[in-house]
Amino acid sequence: MQIALDTFIEKAKRTKFKYKAEIEESTIRGEEIKDARELFEQSIVIDAVDPITQRIPAEKFVWYMQDWLKNARLITEKLRLRNNSLKIQYNKLKALLTQKIELGESIHEVDFEQLRIENKHLIEKIEQKNTHLIELKKINGKANLNLATHKNYLQKILEGLKTIKNAIDESQLQTRIHEQETEEAKKELNEAITKYNDVKDLIDHYKVPEVFDYVKVKGRLYDLKKSLKILSRRINITKIILNTNTKKMMKLTREKRPLPNWFKEQDETDDYDDLYDEDDYIYSNPKDILSKDNRVSSEFDIFKALK
Repeated sequence: MQIALDTFIEKAKRTKFKYKAEIEESTIRGEEIKDARELFEQSIVIDAVDPITQRIPAEKFVWYMQDWLKNARLITEKLRLRNNSLKIQYNKLKALLTQKIELGESIHEVDFEQLRIENKHLIEKIEQKNTHLIELKKINGKANLNLATHKNYLQKILEGLKTIKNAIDESQLQTRIHEQETEEAKKELNEAITKYNDVKDLIDHYKVPEVFDYVKVKGRLYDLKKSLKILSRRINITKIILNTNTKKMMKLTREKRPLPNWFKEQDETDDYDDLYDEDDYIYSNPKDILSKDNRVSSEFDIFKALK
């Protein structure tokens, strides 16, 4: 009778725990359903409504359901893993309890005394290890401090190295620029030496012309300058006459601009007939006289021409 009563009480406790677990599960499930409904109404019914069509796009509903199912699968996986771990712990505890029950029959007071002694030794070892751990932490703190110091020093060294590299690059650039300048200076020096040698050779082999030749050249130069002045005045007068006639033609023809057929090219050789000398020597065109290559700029060039 007592055995039946104990069995009934044990069965009643299990049934009670089962119903209590089912009630807790139902409560949690109801809260989760309530939260899911509120989230669905907020995310889909309220926020997902298109302001133009006042409808819920299917894409947003599909995305929401996919995210919800994904989260549900993750939660299910976590619960499954937790149940597995709880089962493993339950089996371990059950095996341990069974082992204790089996060993409880053969345990005596001497065994407990031995366990107290072993615990005491283990506590002493733990204290020693804790002391050693504290010392190691102190050493670690000092090492971290030294490491931070050396890191700062290394950072300064790297910055200095970067500065030195930049200075080296700049120096190399300046060196290349100086080399180019040196090459250009060498070229200019060679050109100057060549010109100097030419001038020196000309001076060494130069012979002073006769006084009569010099006076003759000076006379020709004077006549040439005089002819040039006369020709310049003629050109200015011709320009004035040309401008006046052009304005008259524009008034007569009522043209706003001069036409190309108003002008006709003339042979310029007739205007320079008076520049020829009676001798065999012929002066060049006054325009050529003013040019850079044929200009007589000094008496030295005249003597060189006579030579």
